[in-house]
Amino acid sequence: MKSNLIRTFMSVHFQLIGAFFLLLSSGSCHSESSKIDWEVLNRFPVFSAEEDFQRLVSAWPKNQGAKAFLSKNNEKELRVLLPIDRTAWVPQLGTYDQRVLFRSDNRVRLMWHGQGDCHWKLGEKELTALCGSSVVFPVKLNEKISVSVSDDAGESVSEVIEIKPKLIVAMGDSFASGEGSPDYAAVWRDARIGGNWFLKGRNSKGTLISSARWWDDSCHRSLISWPALFALQEAISNRRGVIQFASFACSGAEVIDGFYLAQQNPPGYYQDFWRGDVPQPENQVRKSYVRNGHGRDGTPGDYVRLSQINALVSLLCQGQVIQGERQFPYEGESIRVDECTKNNLRKVDLLLLAFGGNDVHFASVVKHSIFPDSVRSGLLKKLRGEALQLARWFAEMKSPTEAAESIDLLEGLYGMMDEDLRKLNVSSSKVNALVYPDPLPTIQTDQCTDRIRSGNMALTTLVGKFGSNNMKFGLNKGSVEDVRSNFIFKLRNKQMSLFSPEMLKWQGVPAQIGFDGDAVRTWCAVTPDCYAGQCDVTNLFAWKDGWRDDLGYLNNTKYWSGYSPGRGRGMRTANDAMLIGARQPMNHNYEWVLGTAHPTETVHAGIAEWLSLKYHKALCVDALCNDQIISKAPKADDAI
Repeated sequence: MKSNLIRTFMSVHFQLIGAFFLLLSSGSCHSESSKIDWEVLNRFPVFSAEEDFQRLVSAWPKNQGAKAFLSKNNEKELRVLLPIDRTAWVPQLGTYDQRVLFRSDNRVRLMWHGQGDCHWKLGEKELTALCGSSVVFPVKLNEKISVSVSDDAGESVSEVIEIKPKLIVAMGDSFASGEGSPDYAAVWRDARIGGNWFLKGRNSKGTLISSARWWDDSCHRSLISWPALFALQEAISNRRGVIQFASFACSGAEVIDGFYLAQQNPPGYYQDFWRGDVPQPENQVRKSYVRNGHGRDGTPGDYVRLSQINALVSLLCQGQVIQGERQFPYEGESIRVDECTKNNLRKVDLLLLAFGGNDVHFASVVKHSIFPDSVRSGLLKKLRGEALQLARWFAEMKSPTEAAESIDLLEGLYGMMDEDLRKLNVSSSKVNALVYPDPLPTIQTDQCTDRIRSGNMALTTLVGKFGSNNMKFGLNKGSVEDVRSNFIFKLRNKQMSLFSPEMLKWQGVPAQIGFDGDAVRTWCAVTPDCYAGQCDVTNLFAWKDGWRDDLGYLNNTKYWSGYSPGRGRGMRTANDAMLIGARQPMNHNYEWVLGTAHPTETVHAGIAEWLSLKYHKALCVDALCNDQIISKAPKADDAI
């Protein structure tokens, strides 16, 4: 039944997506030439500067979504287009500058095709300009203002314009933060790839031109994540509105350690852990805005500034924030949950959520499918066994059966979250929660096993190769079915049950749509040209001097592209994660490991486009474009 729904969805979804963006990008559903054409110049005020948003508009393919944008712009172009140092996010405070994100004053560009000169009047302001050229007026949010224009031929038109903002908030873990897809991918100089090349100190000085960077380094939060891409394409398409977007998602976040408590040791913590005393070039040093402190049990560590729920309270409260507390049912302790005086809260239009994956060890269980079960006997068996245990610890790996025992906890955890979100006037219907995907191949072939084994050469090299086949991190056929049947199916079914109208009434967001959209993007997938012997280099898994597969190997960094439309797989291998997420010094900084087994940018874009198709009715500014295609879009749970 579900598979039929998926196929039905696919046929409808990709026929409609182009029409959908064409409809929205027109800015109005009216086509009459007599209408005044107008648009807000900065429709994404998380960008501090209007010119940054306009630069993105110019680079965004007309009438298309996030996939087309990422296909057109590679990692070098994204370094120009994504202004991660000029946004409303204030890392020192762990929140957003509300004067920027919620600014009332906006600039609006208007145009009308009359004859000769056009004489404009907007409120009390008047201006004359050549007809067909644009004029710019200041307009405040939520203010209805009359605009009129006449030409030298005596024709005139008038209408009332109003800029309506929509607030989209994202919260969650690495699947919401964009782990594995940094805003600024690592940039490489031409260099030979092979063996343990990235661990050699001399490569730190010449091979890596620019380290990977994130919108928020501490949390590995990226604008190349499905919540941010969704918000961006809404801002691009809806020319007469403003999309206020705030994300608090943090890689590694759990419901307790993240949503309710300031997250301990986020990814940015590792920069100091691995850096040691190695001197850093001034332009490569990353500022860390985690704070030092102690956990509830007195454990010292580094923490993000605020828990995600308290960061949300700070964002929404227009009164005074006061410290509150709620009882934590599992340990009988109270935890801090802030409140807002007089319940003076901003309205959230959509809340995009991805929590629960780390609570049940989702990424760690997926990695279980590539780990060897044992080591080869012989003189080095003990040493190999210790290396294998080190690798398991480093990857925080869990067995499917062990992790599945945590799945039943989600009902209580989600229930707590729903209760506290409703206290902030975020109704259940506004919550859009991610249903985690099944990225593993359905058909387990030797080719797939070899590709993933060769694609994880970086991880193998990092933890120690030892010359043993059992230390190769390839697809373990027995583990794949174990992971799927004993964990992934149970997790997805539990989530769908909890999100249903009979339970939490949350809207399910099927992450699987990113893997099964325009192509099947499993962990070892390639594009069709590979089977014709013309495989694009971005599909290659192996490195030279590593293990080989059926596709050949990548032997030089000059052929690598972090963001490429030609890549078929939907999950990053360790080799991918290293090449896209490397930071100086390469032989001391291993944060890139966290990007292994996380979705590619294409998967994030696919989820973002699905959301736009489903929810544009709620976000469309023009009343006439509400019902033209939304009736054909499936519900979230239909597509799972």
